[in-house]
Parts: sequence; C-alpha cells; structure tokens
Amino acid sequence: VARAKSVLSRLEAGRAKTGGLAAGLDDLPLFAAITETPPPADPLRQALGEVDPDSLTARAALELIYRLKALAAEKAGDGWKIYDVNVGGFWLVDAYKGQFAKDLSAGGIDALITRLAEKNKSLATAKN
Repeated sequence: VARAKSVLSRLEAGRAKTGGLAAGLDDLPLFAAITETPPPADPLRQALGEVDPDSLTARAALELIYRLKALAAEKAGDGWKIYDVNVGGFWLVDAYKGQFAKDLSAGGIDALITRLAEKNKSLATAKN
C-alpha cells in the first residue's frame, strides 16, 4: 500500500508537469519493492524439532508434553503465561518447587502470586 501511494504521488507529479498521466510510468514499477517476508518462527515446531525422543526418560517425556502443551496454549493466546527457564539442565520451576509448594499449601495460588509480586517489587526498589 505504501509503495502504491508512492507510485501514485509520482504519477500525479508527472501529470502536473507534462499534462499526461503516463509521464514517467516506466520509472515506477509498482511491485518492485515487494519482498516476501518469511513466516514467523513457530515455537512449538521449534521445540519439537529439538527433541530426541529416543533419549527421553518417562519423566522427561511427561515434562516435555506439559511444556509443549503450554507452548500450544500460549500460541493460541489462552491459558497460563508461565515461563520456565532451563539453565545448564536445571529448570527454574523445578529448582523453586519446594518454595512454591509452601506458599501453595499455605494459601493457594493467590498466596504464591502475592509473594512473587512482593519479591519482584522489593528487587525492583533495591535496584533503584
């Protein structure tokens, strides 16, 4: 659309100068600037491509299914927005599972969310 507007404005400028609409038409290829944009990367397909199914234990396969399900829900725009980070083979959620379990058993998900929000707030104010 932007290219068409540019071509139209150049045609109109040429018409004003020469009195004819086709003035300079050969210099204005309408579709010359169009380039094909590659489709965005699909995180679900990317995650599946990185899987070696022969090396998965039963537990690792189950964890993978949950991660892939979360990716699919994220792509669809529904479900939880929880991110788990793998650092050197250790997953962040697994590392903090004990601390999360205490908050969950004491007050449920609301208690966990409140505690994490307070922790984030205290870290943010400590940086400033």
